[in-house]
Amino acid sequence: MANSPIHADPVFRRSGRIMRAQAYANPNAICARCLLTLPEVRRTHPKATWDCGHRDDGDGFQLECSHCNRSVGAAKGNRNRGTNSLGL
Repeated sequence: MANSPIHADPVFRRSGRIMRAQAYANPNAICARCLLTLPEVRRTHPKATWDCGHRDDGDGFQLECSHCNRSVGAAKGNRNRGTNSLGL
């Protein structure tokens, strides 16, 4: 969730700024999830950017393309919400 407390955490914000700056400076930086560089990701997702993502084990952060990071976040949010009484 974009408004979750972890996203307001100063360590997360600082780490994210540093991580993104380093990734944009390195054309060979790869996404920790899809293992593609940003130009490779942009072939199918032209507006993709670098994001600071949460590791699956919950310990620290990792560099991810925005497509992977937001897809995983949306899926997790949907699982946490579950289904309503109509099955939607």
